[in-house]
Amino acid sequence: MKNKPAEISPGQEADKLKEIPKWTRQYAQNQEALPALAVMAIISCMFAGILIPAHFAQAAYRAGNLALYRILMIVMIAAAASLTYFSLSGRMKKLIKRISNHHNNQEGNISISSPEAIKKKQRVEKVSVALLALCILCTLGFLGTLIPFKYFQPVSAIYLVPFFTFMYFWFRPRYSSTMLFFPMLYAAHAILIIMEVIPDKLVWFNMLSGMGYAFLTYAIGYLYNRHVLKKLKNLTHLEGEPADGD
Repeated sequence: MKNKPAEISPGQEADKLKEIPKWTRQYAQNQEALPALAVMAIISCMFAGILIPAHFAQAAYRAGNLALYRILMIVMIAAAASLTYFSLSGRMKKLIKRISNHHNNQEGNISISSPEAIKKKQRVEKVSVALLALCILCTLGFLGTLIPFKYFQPVSAIYLVPFFTFMYFWFRPRYSSTMLFFPMLYAAHAILIIMEVIPDKLVWFNMLSGMGYAFLTYAIGYLYNRHVLKKLKNLTHLEGEPADGD
């Protein structure tokens, strides 16, 4: 004999219905986490194309090998220009949107901000991203001369931490609070370097830590998005089927 499902009282049903807007909002805030992970992989390759030539260019310059130094500098400038173009031309956003639409084809797309409100804020975003790109290019330009490699991460934290914190609050409630993991982790890492808790021999770990923290932030956002989707299915009992979170 099959057990009958527990009956839900009208009061419990009303409480469940009240939770739906909250979880729908959180789902919308994290639905671009997986596309952002894919884009981060592309940006990481471009960033590596800047840092690796910069490191060997410094060694070539010290060794007096000016021909190799010039070649590596050309490669670094080309990689920096590609990264800047990819970030500022709108191609990065288009790629995230394309992957997001494909990924959310079965689940549906949710927006919690009106197109008019987003458009107004995007003007400030474009200026902020342009200033960020300028700061990154200046940091890379002085890397190995005025800025030692071991202090690349703390110097970059000076503008990266305020930028991502500002973007979260400026576009609020568009983005999830999981986005704040990146500036918090990056700032903490910079403090550890300044306090000499992290040894100098881990210079490459320090320089590439930003990409690792970005991957971790978006991965947390994606996993939380899966949890929220499962919660929504439990609340709505879509199509009368049991919620499985798939």
